[in-house]
Amino acid sequence: MLTELVETFECSGWNELCNRFEDMFAAAGFEVPSATEEEIRMLTDTVNVDRLRNFPIELTKNDADGIYRRVLSGLPV
Repeated sequence: MLTELVETFECSGWNELCNRFEDMFAAAGFEVPSATEEEIRMLTDTVNVDRLRNFPIELTKNDADGIYRRVLSGLPV
């Protein structure tokens, strides 16, 4: 699915797609949620990798950590 989004928005990759969405959300006036390092760690620790096997894209806890960081705080991925 992410590949299709990258292609649909004519982006060079995942990072450009994220930047494009951030720009669209900012233009629409949406606020970016925030989380502390501790909250991100807690969220990552509660990811159930077994349940994610039904997700169409294979994700690890490390992937989830990167996603949480990117979405919730802008902390370095």
